[in-house]
Amino acid sequence: MNTWAADIIVAGHICLDVIPAIPEKTAGLLIPGKLIDVGPALTSTGGAVSNTGLALHRLGVATKLMGKIGDDWFGDAIVQALARSGERLVSGMIQSPGGHSSYTIVINPPCVDRIFLHCTGTNDTFAAADVQAEDLEVSIVPDKGTEIMEYLYKPRDLDFMWLTEKGIQNPAGELPASADSQFAYFDNYSGGWQEIFPNGAVPSTYLGARYGQHGEVSHMKWDNEITEDTQQSVAVKFTIKTRMMPFQLTKTISLKSNSTGLAIKEQVTNLSTVDLQYMWGQHIALGKPFLEPGCRIELPDGLQVIADPLDIDDNNQEYRVARGMRHEWPRVQSPQGETVDLSVLPPVSSESEIVYITGFRDQAWYRVTNDRLGAGIEVKWDASESIRQC
Repeated sequence: MNTWAADIIVAGHICLDVIPAIPEKTAGLLIPGKLIDVGPALTSTGGAVSNTGLALHRLGVATKLMGKIGDDWFGDAIVQALARSGERLVSGMIQSPGGHSSYTIVINPPCVDRIFLHCTGTNDTFAAADVQAEDLEVSIVPDKGTEIMEYLYKPRDLDFMWLTEKGIQNPAGELPASADSQFAYFDNYSGGWQEIFPNGAVPSTYLGARYGQHGEVSHMKWDNEITEDTQQSVAVKFTIKTRMMPFQLTKTISLKSNSTGLAIKEQVTNLSTVDLQYMWGQHIALGKPFLEPGCRIELPDGLQVIADPLDIDDNNQEYRVARGMRHEWPRVQSPQGETVDLSVLPPVSSESEIVYITGFRDQAWYRVTNDRLGAGIEVKWDASESIRQC
């Protein structure tokens, strides 16, 4: 989906090299507690994307560079360095919100072999799933449940996804801090958008299988392949088999040129001969800079609201929706008998709580709008497939 023609695209690893000048007679480097006097540092882009891509560009080949960097100082330095060789070179670079750019500190004393201190950074999450259109940029992490960590409207540099301050967490990188799967899930929760399957919400047991919080596929590595990459559209297919039950999930995510919509087509297959039940959903967290108090939530007419009775503390009476009854969207009854409008986001200081919306017809949707920014996002899905067994 390039807006200009490139004969070669160089994609992969990119970093910023920091090379301090080390005097010839310096000895005893890296001794604990010792201050080493060095000269000015040379900075340069490194990695295959920079080294190979810039070489091809200098040879006169129409080249486009593709890689992922963070929105930090190192990331800005990489973009500026590449752009000095040509603005078009950086049109395929992805700057991930909250990500940490890759860098290398090169210790290169005279007459001694070099030492490299390297941080891989956002290169670890760069994959075929980092798809872009002219107006939309979507960052997906196939190695962590196909999480969508960025949904960026490029003309206004406006991201709709909410991310935690921890950034992207790798479940394989450390042991769980808690034996409770509910707490272990949130230890690695980064915000963004997750696939929830084959169960949702709290841990549960089905046919002897003990499911953790929000199922298992949201933290697993998915296989992925690009199935389409043309001027008109790009599509990536993801596949995974669950461990607890014999299911296979297939998901194709696609973007079309000149569109701000993301299309997701999914299929679940029961690989056994036994009928099995499952819960399947999308866990989408919208946030700043798009989301703020006063944003409006729109839903179809005729829906009902059910508050989660397990979501509150018996000693906390600050929740806004009365339990033990059904409410008509959007005006619900509070525990004090007052009317509360759920269609308008309350102040940041308000207590958070979980409610469920029921009564969707075949074609379901919801819309969140920020009138101050003049921006909104709409999610549509086929509700006719919401309840079934496989």
